[in-house]
Amino acid sequence: KHLQIGDRVTIEPGVPCRNCDFCLQGLYNLCSDANKYCRGLPSNNGCMQRYFVHPANFCFKLPENISFEEGALVEPLACALYGVQRAGLKAGDNVLIVGAGAIGLLSLLCAKAFGADKTCVIDMNRDRLDVAQKIGADSVIVVEKHNTPEQIADTIEKFIGKVDITLECSGSETGTHAAILASKFGAKIAIVGIGPNLISIPVCQLLFKQIDLLGINKFTNNMKLAIHLMATGKIDVKPIITHKFPLEKWTEAFDALKRQKCLKILVEC
Repeated sequence: KHLQIGDRVTIEPGVPCRNCDFCLQGLYNLCSDANKYCRGLPSNNGCMQRYFVHPANFCFKLPENISFEEGALVEPLACALYGVQRAGLKAGDNVLIVGAGAIGLLSLLCAKAFGADKTCVIDMNRDRLDVAQKIGADSVIVVEKHNTPEQIADTIEKFIGKVDITLECSGSETGTHAAILASKFGAKIAIVGIGPNLISIPVCQLLFKQIDLLGINKFTNNMKLAIHLMATGKIDVKPIITHKFPLEKWTEAFDALKRQKCLKILVEC
């Protein structure tokens, strides 16, 4: 009933059962159906098609001042936003973002919107770090393959001091290790990016510094907040969109992604 024919919408791709214990607690992102029937996750069809049917409760109307292009980034913004929410980021926190891909940069925008004091973004890609600086990162660090976690942590501290909140968006073992070393006592690290199934980290540092390591599974109950942050100008996602392709040239879009010369690619259906 909240939608009319012709409304412009963005969708939440994971559709939960709405009956299990997780769903009834509002943690529907943990519902097994939310993964099983999530658009774009194998073996489900994605959204690179001109028409498809989706439950109305998981369709969100776009305000007039949000374009279709920006609307396509509401879902990844909600993922980044959930990491910030789970970590309890508050005004005045020193924040480290590991990885300057699309989710890392969206996490930076969320951290700034939530009042982060000093922000530092680390990555191996200089071009992506240039974008991070343009959208508000206080400092950026180019990580080289030969850098050790200890070296990276020392450099982070020189720029922003000890870290309150880390948003790990690379899935990197080295990044997670460095974040633990650079963290304050009582800090929180949100694992937003997906990496190898097994990594080696200094567990004793987690214990003695009482650091919370938080898993981030998609998002829950924050699509409206993501839209609000965009509609009110608190967050501008347009700099994250670097390439657009028509549906007929979808193979070129994937080739661009493989070359890692892009951030967020839109396929216009």
